[in-house]
Amino acid sequence: MEKAKVVIVEITPGAGGEESQAFARMLAGAYKKRAARQGWTFAEIPCPDGIQCLAFKAEDGSHKSLLAEGGVHRLVRISPFDKQHRRHTSFATVEVREPSAINMPIRSYVFDPYRMVQDHREGWESEGVEGFFEGRLPETLRRR
Repeated sequence: MEKAKVVIVEITPGAGGEESQAFARMLAGAYKKRAARQGWTFAEIPCPDGIQCLAFKAEDGSHKSLLAEGGVHRLVRISPFDKQHRRHTSFATVEVREPSAINMPIRSYVFDPYRMVQDHREGWESEGVEGFFEGRLPETLRRR
């Protein structure tokens, strides 16, 4: 049996006030219902106003289907918040990630006691930390 995995889903409403806030809540509700049907456990996580944050835990690897949900979602409907019953288009961004046990920094910028920029993902380092913040990229990054 695969070890239980946790997936964090963050839903950020786009511009549009009540309509986009409602869309973010609708998406969160859909993911909660999906979790219940799949037998996953889930919890709401405190987030800034309007952002819906959920943590899902799955035992069987089925959590991987959530990873494909990341991106911009669009809703077109007659808004229940519009007294003139006009059609509205709302957007919400869904970010999905698997938290790691250790949050490893991707890059370190050291000014003291020595000067260095070190990229932990790609394994390079440079002494030009001031230049980096002035827009001069190390040779490693310029080759991309």
